[in-house]
Amino acid sequence: MKKIYILLIVMLVGGIARGQLPISYTFNNRDDISYNGADSGIKTFPWNNGILYLGFCYDSLMSKEGFSITFYDTIGTKLWSKVYYSDLYYIYQANDIITFNNSSFYIGGIVYKDSINQIDRFFAKFNSNGDSVFLKYYEDPEINWMMDFEKFSNDTILMLSAKTVSDASEYTKTVICKVDTIGNISKTYEGPYNLCIPYKILKGANCIYVGGSRKTNIGGNGTYNIKVFIDFYDHYLTFYYSKNPSIGVNEYFNNFFILNNQLYLSREVTQWDNVYQNYFDKCRISIHTLTCDLLKSVDIGPPNGNASVGSVIPIDSQIIVVQNWFSLYFIDKNLNILCNTTDLCFPNYDRGFGSLSILPNKMIAGTGMYYPDTISSQDHWNFLTENIDNYIYNSTLKIPENEVLKKEITLYPNPANNTLTLDFIQQQNTTLSIYDIQGKQLLHQNISEELSQLDISAFAKGIYIIKVQSDKEILQSKFVKN
Repeated sequence: MKKIYILLIVMLVGGIARGQLPISYTFNNRDDISYNGADSGIKTFPWNNGILYLGFCYDSLMSKEGFSITFYDTIGTKLWSKVYYSDLYYIYQANDIITFNNSSFYIGGIVYKDSINQIDRFFAKFNSNGDSVFLKYYEDPEINWMMDFEKFSNDTILMLSAKTVSDASEYTKTVICKVDTIGNISKTYEGPYNLCIPYKILKGANCIYVGGSRKTNIGGNGTYNIKVFIDFYDHYLTFYYSKNPSIGVNEYFNNFFILNNQLYLSREVTQWDNVYQNYFDKCRISIHTLTCDLLKSVDIGPPNGNASVGSVIPIDSQIIVVQNWFSLYFIDKNLNILCNTTDLCFPNYDRGFGSLSILPNKMIAGTGMYYPDTISSQDHWNFLTENIDNYIYNSTLKIPENEVLKKEITLYPNPANNTLTLDFIQQQNTTLSIYDIQGKQLLHQNISEELSQLDISAFAKGIYIIKVQSDKEILQSKFVKN
């Protein structure tokens, strides 16, 4: 159970330079929030015209584990930071964060009463400065892991837990509670013990979904495959039925969400590669009806490379962002890849990814952990992108599938004041187009020489996209007008 829980928090990310479109970052913070201890970011949450970052941390003696809360505005300024430890518990760890308004927020997590044998849930409220308003523990004779929050109404939260008899037990039961804003539990559902571990809870218009992973015994000899499950409950927490949307052999639940009245499911798939004789991971995303009937499924990432999935979340009703081992992928609502990038500004040596979230202004906030050296320290790091409309212009240009973007155009000078020079190999039927950053076409003309000069003196200062298209290829680059 411990191992599964750790996988919820930290997913290692590698950096391989690939992808067509770079992401430009407003800031890249690397904060040791506990100052003299070790810490790691696990959650981001848009709130109060800024971003809350939730992390877990150890004290300087590595004798206690607590959690950190840090608040930034959207230009990268840290407004406040708080660290919470408990003298009563060995581990005091936060897992999720939720809010109803800008004056306060709620955090749920777990406490260990000793090193490994007793785990209980807690529910806490904090004011707009990150100060504790109240903290409530729910003692239980069994081990009860708080896993996820979901807003149920304007004064009620759904709290999802995974309950087990002992730390070594493989059998877990799903526990769902309705908790009000002062920590009182009004309704609880406890399912039977089985080999299912719930990870996420989602409220739909007509039902409540719980998603997770389950073991399936494949021969009675102690060997298992991993499948994804989705359970359905009504709003009174009455269990309806369960669906198995897994397509392959070993699929680990990642996330799900409702978009355009359809259910989107992401999971990590582990497969054996006969060529390289090893296992590799890839991200699988599928679209389902609200009753979980499959409509479409795609795999994102390299065919035989490690593409362990981190976060899959919708940006708006049209675009979804996928973070996996290698890259950020941006896909449309029909699961077509628009563009991808690895320009994540990851710190060196080793790093883990916590989560992504989308701000109202369509900036992407992320958090995770890194080791500044080999093993001796662990730090919390954050990043924030520009508005995604500033760089996901490939989706605006709508290049047909049979057209291949082979390379960038050589442009100089860049930035330019009045004249921009293009250097490329001339081909038949070549046209040149210039777009602004919103995708509006400003210029379209035929070109007939390998070396062309453009008069851009009439263009306003800003960033532009230039596209050269022939019968055989498309070339595309950015330039800046000073």
